[in-house]
This record gives sequence, structure tokens and C-alpha cells, in this order.
Amino acid sequence: MKLKSIFLAYSLFANSLFAAHWGYDKHNGPNMWASLDSSYKLCGSGIEQSPINIKDSITKNTNNKLSLWYGTNSTSIVNNGHSIEVKFDNAGGVVYKNTQYNLIQLHFHTPSENMINDKKYPMEMHLVHSDSKGNLLVVGVLFKEGLENGEMNSIISKSPTQINKAERIQKVFIMDLLPKNKGYYAFQGSLTTPPCTENVQWIVLKEPVEASKEQIDILHSILHDVARDIQPINKRVILSAP
Repeated sequence: MKLKSIFLAYSLFANSLFAAHWGYDKHNGPNMWASLDSSYKLCGSGIEQSPINIKDSITKNTNNKLSLWYGTNSTSIVNNGHSIEVKFDNAGGVVYKNTQYNLIQLHFHTPSENMINDKKYPMEMHLVHSDSKGNLLVVGVLFKEGLENGEMNSIISKSPTQINKAERIQKVFIMDLLPKNKGYYAFQGSLTTPPCTENVQWIVLKEPVEASKEQIDILHSILHDVARDIQPINKRVILSAP
């Protein structure tokens, strides 16, 4: 699949002309996705689906180096009906296993989708990247209630409450949205939204980031509950780096 097609699939647009409308309610939520449209079949039949519950007891240690470097070249912020998404242009990215992945966008889920040792967090940020061949890598950052996060205020203040409304946003300091400790878990997974495409490299940072209860509540009031259920790990190997 070409980069543009993959990116659009992950952008969570509710008004697609070519696929059924999906959401998080009983009639169109995660348990129904596979039956809504034939292009969503992996949501029900895939064997490497995301999110997952990461347990330290079943991980394998790795020395694979992860390098994250980000600029501030944000372009727009949109409420696409499923998330608040910030888009970027030439804003750095990630090097993992000697492959460079460039940042495309970040978005939020309330509550978190991935879990660590059976613990769910009130919010999760996904940083979506692509390499030169269109392969995706997603960095998951978990948020816990704590001190106010200054950079989250910049995003919240620009977050549209109206669906499909976009605003300009400049200079999002991504590094201020990341934990100091860059220890991580790595595994093969999928998009967590239709069409649930697999062969996505996942990196979930171990250390959560703090945001105030008020900040998390504001985003939740816009998004409501937008998190897919935990998926079976099956035969996947989960790597752990300190």
C-alpha cells in the first residue's frame, strides 16, 4: 500500500467515501468493525493486532538502539471525529534498527489503548511515522495524572470541539511530551482503528508522562472513550529495552 493510502487509513477520517462509518459505540464500535465493511476484515481475523497488555514477565531483553529527534514544524490540528490529531511537515522522527522513520502526525486516545502489567492509563499519545517505503512505526506515550504539562496546554487551547474542524498550530515541542527515560517495549502490531492494517512496528515507552487531571478531562470531554479493546498477543515476541 502506498504511503498516502496508509496515512489516510490511519488519519481516522469519519467521512470516508469508500468505507463504512465506524466509531466506538455499540452499533459501530470495535466489536463490530470487522462486520461493517469487507476492508475491515483484519479487525476480526488479524493475528498481530493492537493494542496489547504488555507484561514484563513475557518480554525479551534487547539492545536495539532507539533514537528520537523531533523539531517543532507542526502545521494543523484537527478534530476528525475519532481523535485530536496534530499534523507535521519535516519535523524529525525516529531511527530504529538502522531505519529512519519520519513523523507524520500525533493523536490522542482517552483512555489509553496499550496497557503495561495490567495497568491502563487515562490517556495515550500515538506518534505516527513512516519510512521511505511507507512502512509505519508508532511510538506510544502513556499519560498519568500529575503535574500540569505546559505543552499539552498549547495543544488543548487549539483543539477544535467541532468534528472535522481544523486549525493552524505552530511549534509543538514534542520533546516536552516525552518522558526523560526512553526505555521502551517493541512489538509487531497493527493500526488500532479500521482497517486494522498489520505489519506496524510499535514502540511503547515505559515511563508515563504527567498531565493534570483537568487537562486529561478536557481532552476526554472532546473525545469521550476512544480506545480499542486489548488484543491477543498470540505468538508475538515483545522486546524490552531499559
